[in-house]
Amino acid sequence: MNIVKVKDIAVQDLPEGIDSELFTLFKDKYCYCVNWKWLVLFEELTEQQYVYYSQINANMTQVVQHSVEYNAYLEAGLIDVTETDKINSVAKYVEYNKFSPSDGDLSLDQVKRFRTWLAETLYNILIDEEGYDVLEMLNYYKQEMTDDTITHLMHFTPKTAVDVITATNRSTCGCQGGTGLQLLSGVSVCDPIYVYRKAIYEKMVDTFSNIYFWLNRESELLLEIKKYIDFIIAKNLPLTQSQYVSDLYDCGCLTDADASQERLMGILKNLSKAFGLMADGDISKQKNFIGDTLNRWASYLYEIMRWY
Repeated sequence: MNIVKVKDIAVQDLPEGIDSELFTLFKDKYCYCVNWKWLVLFEELTEQQYVYYSQINANMTQVVQHSVEYNAYLEAGLIDVTETDKINSVAKYVEYNKFSPSDGDLSLDQVKRFRTWLAETLYNILIDEEGYDVLEMLNYYKQEMTDDTITHLMHFTPKTAVDVITATNRSTCGCQGGTGLQLLSGVSVCDPIYVYRKAIYEKMVDTFSNIYFWLNRESELLLEIKKYIDFIIAKNLPLTQSQYVSDLYDCGCLTDADASQERLMGILKNLSKAFGLMADGDISKQKNFIGDTLNRWASYLYEIMRWY
């Protein structure tokens, strides 16, 4: 089923030969494009009718009350080509076709790339849907935690001494965090690469901790992620925690036990359950559990889930 977006153009600016009264019906709207020949308003065709008339290559001027020729609008510059390409993109479905149908099809080498694989997969699926900041965050992780910005900063690191001020506004793991500015004492040189990496990390945590980010994904993806997590648990791959945890959780929440392999594996076991619940749509009584699990995984584990 093909969908087209018509541009929002003032009637007085229409090219010669375009019916202005008819255009006002299609202006700034999404509509069917039947066989890439006819634009038809959604309300004038059911999906079943769309399929039927596509199959018989019907002349839509004889079928519906209002229709226009796609090529005429395209040549007149009235089609939002960028938006139309996004709507009809099959990129996410190409990515879904890569998913293996059973746990046995995963290899240890594949699972060792979990951090990179997840970023690659999400980037390919969301490239036409998400905003710049989320895509740049995913791009950083799919390139093994580097990008052009890291390369540039490596070559243009400032040499002058500066004070570093950071904003703290996060409250997690049961601690009562404050909101405000904190001057880091004893810091004489700003490390822009560290600051940038930490900012990317915080964007990742905010994104991956959001239960609705995952609920907006298809169940096939959620189950594929669960499959990887279950493999990691079964193989008991070694886990540590992100280097930024001590910066974000400075209220005494963490103990030596929190950093142990058993404790971190416990987070992954909860994560497997959380993705299973989201894939099934069974979250009505589990939102707090799922949200807390996603936050702990993103904060502690995602960055280090890459085994070489």
